[in-house]
Amino acid sequence: MLTRGYYYERRKNYYKNQNKPRKEIVSITYLAQSIIAIALQEPNNAKGRPSTLLNDDEGYRRVFNPDFPWEVFYECIKFMKTAETYAKKHLLPDDVDATPYNFRYHLAMFATAVKSGVPQPKGSSIPSLGLDEIDDDFFASCMSHIWEIYKEFRANGSSEATIMRAPDFDKALQSRLKEILIEKTIKF
Repeated sequence: MLTRGYYYERRKNYYKNQNKPRKEIVSITYLAQSIIAIALQEPNNAKGRPSTLLNDDEGYRRVFNPDFPWEVFYECIKFMKTAETYAKKHLLPDDVDATPYNFRYHLAMFATAVKSGVPQPKGSSIPSLGLDEIDDDFFASCMSHIWEIYKEFRANGSSEATIMRAPDFDKALQSRLKEILIEKTIKF
């Protein structure tokens, strides 16, 4: 990671104590969340349960899959930071009551899938997708689909915190991706 401009912090505060720029320091949790959201396509787990997936050997191997080329880890970090930047500056439609930044993992997952052309791209394909080509207009299109589904969940009385951590919300996003990418019944 160091050769690509990131400091991967294996020991807590190691690079922080060396006064390295905070935005360039990547913790194990941040890396795991990026992989869970983008490569594993599970944004609810990235938001709500990242450390739970790292608690046992099976979960750890799933996240830090030894079969993934190392570029997968770098691309996931880089794209997560891009999605976060967009989510921080994103303006909400008037009819949405939410915090866009809370949905950064969902945005990263959705955008990765649309860019790949399949609802659940293989993690190992991440480096070849050209995620750095995604611009604000592409993200805006992704967010419009996310907000549409979010509003349906809110109409059923669910809170924002519940929705963003709900496996059912991820399933609804996956269904939308199938409608866009496979069935072609909804336009992106």
